[in-house]
Amino acid sequence: MPAPELKSVLVTGASQGIGRATCLHLASRGYQVVAAGRSKERLLSLKADSQTPESITPWELDVGDPGCVEQVPEIIRQVGRVDVLVNNAGYGLRGYVEELDMAAVQAQFETNLFATLRLSQAVIPHMRENGGGAIINIGSVSAHLGSPSAGAYAATKSALRSLSLVLRLELHPFGIKVAVIEPGVVRANFLRNQVVSSWREGEESPYASRAKKLEERTARFHHSGADPLRVARTVERIIRAKHPRPSYVVGIDGGIGVFAARFLPERLVQYCTRRVLMG
Repeated sequence: MPAPELKSVLVTGASQGIGRATCLHLASRGYQVVAAGRSKERLLSLKADSQTPESITPWELDVGDPGCVEQVPEIIRQVGRVDVLVNNAGYGLRGYVEELDMAAVQAQFETNLFATLRLSQAVIPHMRENGGGAIINIGSVSAHLGSPSAGAYAATKSALRSLSLVLRLELHPFGIKVAVIEPGVVRANFLRNQVVSSWREGEESPYASRAKKLEERTARFHHSGADPLRVARTVERIIRAKHPRPSYVVGIDGGIGVFAARFLPERLVQYCTRRVLMG
């Protein structure tokens, strides 16, 4: 049985950053895109900014709500089919591990990991019935190389990478492609949308003296990050590939980080990370 042509794409976290760039790029390339996100206003703006607005269907969806999967059958009913799921929705949680509020950590996992699992479970039977499909998860180089105050975020992306690799093995017999994209720093609203977590209220943190320097250096890296369009083009590359790789790294810094994590001694990698980020 020949592989089906994959033309209908559901993108989560579509209202800004990587998700927005992916929706606009895929729509311009002839795909039918369901742009899912929490902000109706931003989604309508996305549709208005597209050169092919008829190719974009805005859809209000909060992946942090476990009940969001109940909307998947209605999405399929309205658009006809979902050939590709791009699990992009996610955010950063900043806080040193000692000080993290557990409710904030649980919310981070809910959005960055569990939502991907739930939405994948919701579309897999539909893709299997259609003879194939693709699930593309947007991870991070943080899965390989965590940084201070981003422990919870790195943990979600490490788990997402493992989940993606296992899912790829499980779905191969059904013609469903699975890949994870792991960008380095991307020019988006990541820092602005970060959530800061600490159980300390008015207490002086023992990490305070280092935190300011870390924030300043991190901000500089994000200003010089990769264009989100690079990630969007990688999404299309995976969709079009007959046999996509398990993972794709985007950005020079991402490539350097993954190379270092895989081939250099761990103590050296940790030393370099401290010097670069904390001085």
